Amino acid sequence: EENSPNGVASMPITSSMPNQCNSSTLQQHLSDKGLQLVQRECCDIDETKNECGKHRMYKVQHHDHTDFLVHNEASGQLHMEHPCASCGDNDVHGRFRLLHTRSWMGDETHRSKGKEKSQEIRLHFFEAHQEPFRLLDVFSGLFELESGRVHAVRPVEAMERRPSSASATELSPQRGKSQFFVEKICCASEANQIRSVLGKVNGINEVSINTTTKMVYVDHDFDLMSATDVASILNAERLGAHVKKDAALQAAAKTGVPTDAYVQSTFDLSKVLSGLTEDEQESTSNSIKYCLEKKFVNEEIKLTTIDVLRQTLSVEHRPYFLTASGIVDVLDSHMYDVSITLDGGADGKWALALMDVDKEDTIDQHKTSVRPTTILSGVFWIISMFSLIGGNWDYLKYVALLSVAFGLPPIAMKALCTLRRFHFDVNCMMLFAVLGALPLQEYTESAAVCFLFSISEALESRATARARNALSAIVCLRPEHANVINPYTKAIVVLPASVVAVGSVVSVRTGDKVPCDGVVIEGKSHVDESTLTGESRPISKTKGSKVSGGTINTGSTQLVIKTTAT
Repeated sequence: EENSPNGVASMPITSSMPNQCNSSTLQQHLSDKGLQLVQRECCDIDETKNECGKHRMYKVQHHDHTDFLVHNEASGQLHMEHPCASCGDNDVHGRFRLLHTRSWMGDETHRSKGKEKSQEIRLHFFEAHQEPFRLLDVFSGLFELESGRVHAVRPVEAMERRPSSASATELSPQRGKSQFFVEKICCASEANQIRSVLGKVNGINEVSINTTTKMVYVDHDFDLMSATDVASILNAERLGAHVKKDAALQAAAKTGVPTDAYVQSTFDLSKVLSGLTEDEQESTSNSIKYCLEKKFVNEEIKLTTIDVLRQTLSVEHRPYFLTASGIVDVLDSHMYDVSITLDGGADGKWALALMDVDKEDTIDQHKTSVRPTTILSGVFWIISMFSLIGGNWDYLKYVALLSVAFGLPPIAMKALCTLRRFHFDVNCMMLFAVLGALPLQEYTESAAVCFLFSISEALESRATARARNALSAIVCLRPEHANVINPYTKAIVVLPASVVAVGSVVSVRTGDKVPCDGVVIEGKSHVDESTLTGESRPISKTKGSKVSGGTINTGSTQLVIKTTAT
């Protein structure tokens, strides 16, 4: 403030603190959704410093105009507002991140009138965010919805400064990729059928099919077309579709390391409470509780209990933000010599209870067999072949009609489904060939077409099943859990391998399997890739090397990997 004009702090215009007219944009988007938005009632914004409920305002110079720093003492948020002359509302020109808070008790000069105790002095340290500004980041702290006070808005990107009459851009629908298991897939003809059925549906962007695993992957806007609706469309074609992964549920699910879990850790207070009287022990216990409550004000600690007889301290804390060693460090800074008896977050498995493990993300073993109708069709066809001898054997040609009766229905059903979509495939060709041979009384040829085509489909299904079972063995090589490094405390958190997000940092110790594809960012070791490539010699991996999920760290040191795929 000393180097700024009139003693007012100066803020530059950056990507994190832009000069944008964004209040009208937000109003327009919510108006389109039938919602009414009102700003929190507050004091006159012309004052350089005001209190309004739990908000404080401070005047700052934002390049060529004046803004106000608004601090919400209830939530701890700090952002910058600007009274916009063009739209008559308050624009948001940036937000700040809370680094830490220091507090101490003031002396007699800070004592409030009529109070015996001194006031608590609290100092907050903030820094500007490095990433570009988004209006959504501060929306919940600035506004309230009048519809039952329910916070339910969709992401709105802030727009560049423009006239207030400009129309807001449309919100893009929610998009994701759902996965389906389709029982009736056996060859390329079903794949073409699925593409034809789903290709014209509104809300479906892309369809990819793996005939070996019988999986269909549909990239769709799940606001317009849900995964259940996609399965219903496939089942209308009698394909036997089941939803394996719903993109809408995955988008709503929690990703990464859960931050709202609590664990209980126990600490030894024998060095602190030994030799003290009962009153001194009670006073010391209250002081320890007071230190922890004042230090951790953002729900890092849920409950603190001290057993004076056993001289133990039990703390329920959130290990994502606060570890047991962190509690020891805080108490040590206040001259309390405590030690950890039980660390509730040491094994890193506290997050597993909150994560939904996808146990269906496997390829089932598949067994195939020739249908009885195909066997009967073949038996009757062979019998009908004796009619070629002639003479008294000629009447056996009519047995071929039984072969056609058992072999033709599955072919006819597939052909009719194809013709209904105005397409033509090999099933249609076989149907027309049989129907053309019957009026010519070439019954044996009709039976041959039905049986040979049916047995070829059975052989194709058997080959596909063998390939599917081979892939199932490879999928089973994937590890069940991953040792994710907590970005906040740097501690190890054990998560299911299926929920590790892209960009997570994972520790792979000696003998562990690599949970996901990624890039080595720390460490040097050897990795056994024989399960994927067949190469028996371990491959050296250093910083920058790519690793594949399912391979094994056979070296003597751990690897730290940043995941690039799930």
